[in-house]
Amino acid sequence: SRSEEAAGIPTSRSKIKKHSRPKFNESELDRVNHQIQIFMKKIKSEKERIKYLNDQICLQEANALERKRRMGGDGISDRESKEMIERQCRMLEDRLNHSLVAFNT
Repeated sequence: SRSEEAAGIPTSRSKIKKHSRPKFNESELDRVNHQIQIFMKKIKSEKERIKYLNDQICLQEANALERKRRMGGDGISDRESKEMIERQCRMLEDRLNHSLVAFNT
């Protein structure tokens, strides 16, 4: 047993240090409990705020999709839309040129 104590192995005879808890007085505990309650309320309000903001995001995304659908962008990509506008511009320019030629002759 002496060899165990010498090796640093605790035995029933050797003294084992007990970890003591820090001592708080009642006012400190009340203060800490009060802070915990305040933070819990803040967490709850932030969770509610996050839920509200997520709902608003969903509404705005739905509104944007609806506006896009009404504008004719439902099945048309931006590239196709741009190509269609460019084609219309060329066609109108050609019509204007023919009208100017006819007017000048």
